[in-house]
Amino acid sequence: MSRIFKYMSVALFLIIMTGASVTNSFAYATGKSEVMIVVNFANGVIGDVRIRDDIKDIKRAIGNKRVKKSQELLEGLPSDLYILSFGTHKVFKHWNAFSYKDLVFKTKEGLGVGSKVDDFNRFFGQGTIREEGSLAICYSTADKQICVIIERINREDQSVELYLNSIVTEIWVW
Repeated sequence: MSRIFKYMSVALFLIIMTGASVTNSFAYATGKSEVMIVVNFANGVIGDVRIRDDIKDIKRAIGNKRVKKSQELLEGLPSDLYILSFGTHKVFKHWNAFSYKDLVFKTKEGLGVGSKVDDFNRFFGQGTIREEGSLAICYSTADKQICVIIERINREDQSVELYLNSIVTEIWVW
């Protein structure tokens, strides 16, 4: 009896300690998140935060503690990167774009990380493949460009049709 209790205690401890990653794994597997923060690609707004605003305006709107400055390499040169916190969820503000990998950020139509490429095709029309480090399918409209990052399928003949059922793992908006 004590052996079973010991294993259950260890299992419970592991679930508590890794609960976020277990939940996140479940969410990725199902493509669903319990919470949704609305993203408006056209206006560059997430929740009620205008991501395309100057960083000073963003800090004034959400507070300094929710904005962390970092750096990334852009064509080999250091460039400022700001990490904006929405609770435990993060959005990355690059010099000319924003990106995220979290399931919680969705358009009002439900598009986001965890969606299929085909869902984006139905809403934005046929995307085009772009490879720059990772594989992306990009959609251009009059006022924005959205690229969804997916896992590359190893085949010589690359086409968007090959990726229709692929799950989006990251989103970039310019």
